[in-house]
Amino acid sequence: MAPVSGTQIRRSRVEFDGVYDEKWAWAAEFDYAKNGVAMKDVKLGYQAGNGTSVYVGNQKQPYSLSLEMSSNEEPFAERSIDNFLVASFADRSIGIRTELSGKQWFLAAGLFGDTLKTGSTGGDEGVSTSGRIVYAPLLESQRVIHLGVRGLWREFDTATATVSIKDKTSDFSELSIVDSGALKTADSVTMFGPEFGMSFGPLYVFGEYTKADLDRKADTTLEFDAWHVAAAWTLTGESRAERYRIDAGEFKGLRPARNFDVLTGGIGAIELAARYASINLNDGLFVGGEEDAVSLTLNWYPNRNIRFMTDWTRIVDTDGSSIVRQFAPDMDIFTFRSQYNF
Repeated sequence: MAPVSGTQIRRSRVEFDGVYDEKWAWAAEFDYAKNGVAMKDVKLGYQAGNGTSVYVGNQKQPYSLSLEMSSNEEPFAERSIDNFLVASFADRSIGIRTELSGKQWFLAAGLFGDTLKTGSTGGDEGVSTSGRIVYAPLLESQRVIHLGVRGLWREFDTATATVSIKDKTSDFSELSIVDSGALKTADSVTMFGPEFGMSFGPLYVFGEYTKADLDRKADTTLEFDAWHVAAAWTLTGESRAERYRIDAGEFKGLRPARNFDVLTGGIGAIELAARYASINLNDGLFVGGEEDAVSLTLNWYPNRNIRFMTDWTRIVDTDGSSIVRQFAPDMDIFTFRSQYNF
């Protein structure tokens, strides 16, 4: 598939949620983008108070700061390429998730089955367990240090499961540079790795690393890894530390100190961000590909609900093991995204 250009409705989500009897909560979120309907969070939970909750339903598995955070709040138009390794095994699934938090710590863990399906696959459903622990040694209004570690184990439906890991240079074109192909002998996967984030005034720095061990029946275990490191600077002075939530273990989106207004001179918030990311699906004689990418983004927040993003990503290195990878280095990807969130 060749690179293409064009426009699309990237997301069009509607969420219904509520709380009754003070502690029982529910949420149902649907995405109407791309001329289809997809269920996202569909869950029911009990909020016991003091940072403790239990939810049952289709929801995010607790793994990865990047995936836990909403894409509406990340400083880049799309999540980094290392998330294609993570999301292959740790995206939304049906299961039970519990959260606990204190003054400077957060813990989330759960037991999950597979993603939502339209019918029986003819085999047993896969099962996974995952957990994420966060500690914030510094937690102030303008200064935050976030340290975390996470792990996941997933056993696949041995009768019908086919594991495949691949990236997309953009959501629109779906051109893949790394691709494991169909791994029909996959039995289970174990993932683990650290995450960090810090915000000092207008500076926000964050990163993650993931190592995945994919066990295969009657074959060698494959070892893959992926990572990213990024920094953002708010030119207008707003701080993401002000929006850090230890009870969720994540940074929320920026809110301008002064909304854009031609009469009062308010310009909203302006943010610059840079990121380097890598994914490696090669292991010995197995070649799924390797890719490095650098991204630069300029964001403008006229107010708390609207954001305009201009993103440039360049593929800076591949292993050159296929025609696509041979021509991929120095590929430029430009994205402009407008967002309204309320």
